[in-house]
Amino acid sequence: MRPPGDGRGPVRSSPPAGWLRVDIPAPDLPPDSELSIDAWTAWEEPGRAAHLVSGCLGVDLRTWADEAAPLALERVVATTSSVATRLASVGTLRVRGEEHRGNVVVQELTGAGDSVGKLSARAFLGFVGPPDRPHLEGCFLLCAPTSPSCESSLASAAPGEEFVSPPVTSTPLRAIVSAVHHPRAVVLGSLMLAVALGIVAIWTRPRPRTK
Repeated sequence: MRPPGDGRGPVRSSPPAGWLRVDIPAPDLPPDSELSIDAWTAWEEPGRAAHLVSGCLGVDLRTWADEAAPLALERVVATTSSVATRLASVGTLRVRGEEHRGNVVVQELTGAGDSVGKLSARAFLGFVGPPDRPHLEGCFLLCAPTSPSCESSLASAAPGEEFVSPPVTSTPLRAIVSAVHHPRAVVLGSLMLAVALGIVAIWTRPRPRTK
């Protein structure tokens, strides 16, 4: 994976013309965390408290089920909301739209910051890496506040060729997911699925710092 802060990542994007790189710290991760920060960059509009923050978080996973995607996306949105809190005194962003682009799930986010006004963001979720080491990647771009120039950067952001098909669902996980959809095992199946989704629990454990 690429080192954090190098301005690159699996999502193709570029800052508005004339904006300058600034240091906005990435979230702290526990020393034993399997989660990695694969990219983290921020820009600021000169003479104005307007920011564009871009980041990618990832974790190696050997198996996957589509039912796990909402949990992983919640982790990405929580990280984006935490950055928004630091920049604009807003606690949460809400999802206003979702679409699938090949192997990637893309969400449109919106919010309102107490100190800067309207916020907008995009979240991306998909797998990168070789088949023998699939790596779940969750990326985001955040405009704080929203502006025509920053919105243009969001609109032009697109998944790169690094995103690949997700790993196959293992037999045990497939059985658990099937049990969830069985009408006579809804409660038990839900509990089992919660256990199975422990493979992506790292997305919900470490919370970024807020100021």
